[in-house]
Amino acid sequence: MSPNPPPRLTGCPHKPFFRHLLWPARLALGLVFLWAAWPKMLAPNDLAEIITGYRLLPLWLVAPASLLLPALELWSALAVLIGPRRFRRAGAMILAVLLLIFMTAAAQGLLRGLDFECGCFGGQDGRRPGPLFFLEDGLLFLAAVFMLFQDRSAKRDLQ
Repeated sequence: MSPNPPPRLTGCPHKPFFRHLLWPARLALGLVFLWAAWPKMLAPNDLAEIITGYRLLPLWLVAPASLLLPALELWSALAVLIGPRRFRRAGAMILAVLLLIFMTAAAQGLLRGLDFECGCFGGQDGRRPGPLFFLEDGLLFLAAVFMLFQDRSAKRDLQ
């Protein structure tokens, strides 16, 4: 007689709850970055001025960055919202990296005492980095990381 196999561990007991958070996380992350990318795409010169205000990039990189950044935000947001799993995860990863870059750039600017706009939603919003900026970007970063891990575990559950 063979002994009964041990019961299979299913992981986190709250997994169904977390699965229900995946769609709101995708929606929030995707819509915020769509909203942020649009005015930057329409006014790349305004974005170039904002990037210059951070005093991080050499001047010859400012123009390419002002064109590349909104395109990355737009395509990553679309991937998160409507892409297949592989593209959703790639979009979430790109947005997580961008959010880390944004928070690091803002922190260094504040520590250096620079007076600059955050440029989150283009050049006309007049927002300055502060505690609310870091809270918002931190929550969006957590949503992106959550998407990376939750989408991966959802794939394992289907196998």
